[in-house]
Amino acid sequence: MQQVIWRIPIPWDAFPNGIPLYGFGLMLFFAFLSASWLASRRAQARGIAPDVVSDLTIFLFVGGIVGARLLFLYELSAKDPGRTLVQYVIEFFQIWRGGIILYGALGGGFLAYLVFWYFICRPKKISPLVLADVVAPPLALGIALGRIGCLLNGCCFGMAATPECPCVGIHFPYPSPPRIELTFEEVQNALGFSWGADILDAPAVVGKVDRGSAAEEAGLAPGDIIARFGATEVESIRDVEELLRESWPEGLNEVAMSVRKGDATTRDLRFVPRTIGLLPAQTYETISMLLLVALLLAGEGYCLTKPGQTITFFMMGYALHRGLNELLRNDPRPVGLERNTSLLLFAAGLALFVYFSLRKTEEAPSAETAPRA
Repeated sequence: MQQVIWRIPIPWDAFPNGIPLYGFGLMLFFAFLSASWLASRRAQARGIAPDVVSDLTIFLFVGGIVGARLLFLYELSAKDPGRTLVQYVIEFFQIWRGGIILYGALGGGFLAYLVFWYFICRPKKISPLVLADVVAPPLALGIALGRIGCLLNGCCFGMAATPECPCVGIHFPYPSPPRIELTFEEVQNALGFSWGADILDAPAVVGKVDRGSAAEEAGLAPGDIIARFGATEVESIRDVEELLRESWPEGLNEVAMSVRKGDATTRDLRFVPRTIGLLPAQTYETISMLLLVALLLAGEGYCLTKPGQTITFFMMGYALHRGLNELLRNDPRPVGLERNTSLLLFAAGLALFVYFSLRKTEEAPSAETAPRA
């Protein structure tokens, strides 16, 4: 997977490696464009001016980002309560790093929807249920594309794909959330090898090299002394650890080092350390949401014929998928909150779906067709 898709070369000292174009942010942008396009087409077919829905998608996008980041920062505050207000503000705007909790986005988007409908759509007599039905399939499409961004970034990752799993595991590179979590849990070494000493000021001598790792394939062996890491000369374990923690360029997957062998020779090694195989939970959600889009669009011609049924079917479909997908995920997140929210979302969707299905008086779609001046 690749966190940084491309770097825009800039002749400024502030950006020695260029401006990074993050895969996560790029997919969020594509998700917004695709959802807006589909929503505008659906709105026009129901007699709602496309520009109204275009404005609504901006409200939903901004409200969703705010809600997602606030929930992420709330989770972060529980893990690291020592952060300052300035640090939280900086973290809030760094959306290209991930940290978009979807249920926070749905909550923030729902509040933004209520505000938009009350002040913009209510005076135009646009039905809130019809408008919600319009945006339901675009929401599912946006989630499907957004999860591709999660795959590129490495967040929302699944559990280890054991040999008996009937799937192909995904291996993530060094600068990614799975590597951080797996190293913290001591499932595997960050770079595929461990040190020969527990003292940070000890010489950077390689201890054990993981069998089958990229480090072993590159020729790294126990007893090798790391003399240069990247472009920096190193003498101790501390030097290497500080480079990994503080100076590692974002999106750089390859490790370059010079090592002194036991026979006094020096070799330059390059390898791409990767995690163990993990279940592709992000891909499962993309496929599931694309199927949900197809079900919603096809169902509107048969069983989803009353206002409110499409959006409530989306609520049930996503909650059902998320409840099952949670069983496969292993990334650090508010699991209890997401599991309970899935149950509440499904129950609310089912109750509202039954109510709208039994409702005798149907709300007529808005007759507004003229775009705003």
